[in-house]
Amino acid sequence: MRSKYLLPLAIVLAAQAACSDDESDDFGDSGLRDGSVADAGTLDSGQSGTLQPGLYSYSNIVKIEDGCDIALEDPQFVPLPIPLDNRGTSISLGTFRDSTTNPSFDPPGYALGSGQYSTSTMANLSVNARVEDDEDGCEFNVRRTTVITYTGTDMVSVNYTNQESNHTSECGAPAGGCTSRYTFTLTRTAPLP
Repeated sequence: MRSKYLLPLAIVLAAQAACSDDESDDFGDSGLRDGSVADAGTLDSGQSGTLQPGLYSYSNIVKIEDGCDIALEDPQFVPLPIPLDNRGTSISLGTFRDSTTNPSFDPPGYALGSGQYSTSTMANLSVNARVEDDEDGCEFNVRRTTVITYTGTDMVSVNYTNQESNHTSECGAPAGGCTSRYTFTLTRTAPLP
């Protein structure tokens, strides 16, 4: 099933973007060219900490359901670092996708979503787009919601939901759409390039 490869492809492209000399190509215009620290708020226990923009690595991947066959928990899938851009009041996760990227998003957006903090420790991210993969012509609608909870300096827990519908025949996807839900932890491993 083609949808199995879209999230890993987004993550691979995120890692490739980390090696790029032109930040604006894959990360959008974040305004964080110096890797400056943005305040994520105060932890519930009263401790202060920061959530810096950077490349974050996955751990503690737990599958809740995987109707879209993303298979994040598969031992053969080695998640690569993913960009997290914290602006203090808003946050985005994943590489920026538009008509010039593969896969492309219409309308443009971040692969795992963007959004505002709802509390000092929680942000609700979303992206809704028509996705097209130039390699095999697979197209579908995607709605991704990602709830990020700040758990410590440069660490977040993630509750991720991926819903797909209106697949073209090239996708080999189940009729009527699918849903995948995972939880995992992200920990900062490097600054944004």
